[in-house]
Formats: sequence, C-alpha cells, structure tokens
Amino acid sequence: MERSWTEIIRANAGAVLFSFALALFSVSYYIGSVNATNVFGISLAVLSLVLELFALAFLLLKLLLQKTSHVKVLVGLLLILICVGSLKSNKATQIIWLALFCLCAEDVPEYYISRSILVSSVFMLLMVVGLNSVGAIPSVLMSRGSNFVRNSMGFAHPNNFGQLLFIAYSASIFELKGRSGLAGIFCFAIAFFVADSKTSAAGIFVMALYSVISFRSPRSKPYGSLFTFLPLFLAIVSIALPFMWSHGANKCLVQLDNLMTNRIFYSAYYFENYPLTVFGNDLTAIVSLPSATGGYLIQTRVMLDNAYCRLLIQYGLIPFTAFVAFYCVAINKARISAHVTFMGLVLYSLMGFVECGMLYPACNFFMLMALPAFSDKGPCQSRVPSKDVVEMAK
Repeated sequence: MERSWTEIIRANAGAVLFSFALALFSVSYYIGSVNATNVFGISLAVLSLVLELFALAFLLLKLLLQKTSHVKVLVGLLLILICVGSLKSNKATQIIWLALFCLCAEDVPEYYISRSILVSSVFMLLMVVGLNSVGAIPSVLMSRGSNFVRNSMGFAHPNNFGQLLFIAYSASIFELKGRSGLAGIFCFAIAFFVADSKTSAAGIFVMALYSVISFRSPRSKPYGSLFTFLPLFLAIVSIALPFMWSHGANKCLVQLDNLMTNRIFYSAYYFENYPLTVFGNDLTAIVSLPSATGGYLIQTRVMLDNAYCRLLIQYGLIPFTAFVAFYCVAINKARISAHVTFMGLVLYSLMGFVECGMLYPACNFFMLMALPAFSDKGPCQSRVPSKDVVEMAK
C-alpha cells in the first residue's frame, strides 16, 4: 500500500531533522580531536556540549514524527535498557548515541546521511587546517624515522587528521559516484605524505578503487558472503592476542606488537586490570598509563585503540555481543544491494583492529546507511516520490 502525502511529508521532515542531528553531532565529535581547548576565547568543550544538546533535540523530534511497528518499539526499549545499564557502569555516552541514531534512522534516505557527514567533515577540515595556517591552532609534529616529520595540521594527532580525510572522502563517494577517483588520489596523497596515516591512506585507496569499479559494474558480488563473519573473526583474534601476550609473549608476538605500535601490550594491560563485566568498566578516571617498556608513565586518558577490545572492556559483554552480531548482519545485508556501503562496513571492521572509529556514527556512518536493509522496504534511496505515490495521494 502506497503512502499518503501526509506520510511522505512526515518522512521528509524526519529525514531533515535526522540529517541536522547527525551533522551537529559529528561536528561535536570531531571537535574532540582538535589540538586546542579554546579558540578565540570560545571553549571547545562547551561548544561541543551545546551542539550535542541541539542534536539530541532534533533526534527526539524525529522520534515523535516516525511511525514505528510494535516489534521496533520493543527493540528500541531493549536498546534503551542496555544503554542505561551501560551508562551507569562505564560513564561513556558514545554507544548510547549510536543506539539513538539507529532508532531514528527509519525512512532516512542514504544521501541525507552521506551529505550530513560530508558537510560536517569538510567543514571541520577547512576550519581546523585554516586556523592552523594562521597560527590560531598549533600543529603536533611527530617524527617517523630520521627524516620524515608527520604533521597533524591542527588536530591532536596526525592520525586524527588522516581519519577525517578518510571520512570526508568516503562520504563524497555518494555524491561523486564513479567520478571519485581524482578526489581519492588527492586525499590519499595528503593522508600518506602529510599525516603519514597509513591506515587512513590504505582505506582511501581501497575505497577509491572499489567505488569506481562498483559504480561502473553494479552487479551483485557473490564473494561478499565471505566477509559476513569478518567482524566476529577479528573480534576473536583481537581478544586472543592480548591473552596470549599475558601468558608469555613469544618473538613473533613481540614483533607484531611493535608493528602495531604496542596495541597488543595495552590491550593486555586493560584486560589484566579491568575484569570483564556485563556493562563494562569506567575508564574516565585514568590519567596515566605505564609505557610499553615499563620505564615511565604516559600522561594519557585511554590508550586502547583496538575497537573490539575497547567495546568489550569499556562497554561490556552485552553491548559487545549485540554490536558484533549487528555488524555481521549489516555486512551480509549490504552486500546484496548497497555495494559502497558494504565496502565501507568491511573496511571499518578491518580498521577496527587498530582504531576505534568503527564504533562511532560520526566516523562509521555506513552502519546507519545499512539500517534500511534490515526492513522489508530495502535501501531508502529515492530522492522524490514516485509517480505511483503521487497518483495515490491525489
């Protein structure tokens, strides 16, 4: 049965509210990676909070507008209970934002999502790099080898700069479609030669290659089913490596840890000091960590860059199980009709082995774009009502 004009208007208004909420939240999230606490007397922490409050208001309005089945209401209530238990235990809000965006994503076309991320990420790149160029925000310079110096261009770490480049390029693919090759070369060059963020550079290269091929040959890829359980496999490996480390690291494991810049060491440290619980551990009180050599302390909050380990340790067994199951199903659904989304999900599952952007909608917006495939409606992509809908509305 086709929808009436009232339902169409309600859905479009909800999609606009969702896009504003996602853009504001994303800018708030990106602000956390800027190498400054205030700019021109404006506290970035306060600005981030204000943006989040506006985003929350838009999402609540979106919830009031959308029509939801009884099953989805029950799923939503279950998610809320999980999030409340998680927040009470670990004091971390990011997983709650993910659940809230998932609940509100119904009837939101994918271009609303990609454009929100594209606008917010490009805006932050231009603002931060621009303010850095005039000296308002300092760079973080890090040496790599004897001759190369990594530049954060105003972000707290060169990897943050590289990550935002990857996000911006990934979102631009849906606007550029098969013409994204030149933009990919440009972003790859900056990520590799300025930030020296190898993870982001590799992600940009693979995404550029796959997107060009996918848009020119959009046939179903049967091999996609091989990636369905990739997140589960990576989660098992991510947990197994630090446990092997704790029980005696051999030479190969030490070399792998060096290659991964001590990620296995720090994952093992957290597993040893923070026992597994249903809803995770509160890591907000951490102010320092031992160095990998054990000779001194590092003044830092959390150094847990493996997304699977972080999800399990900080958010707990239930959120971990729910997220991994959701991600496997999302990859399986997306491979059938949304090939770029499929590749984005696969890339983030791989990148989750070395960074945490996989967990957050401001980075891994592909999770939100995969949600329509869970319903009978399929991917929500059409820009205007079809002629049949218009006739029915009349």
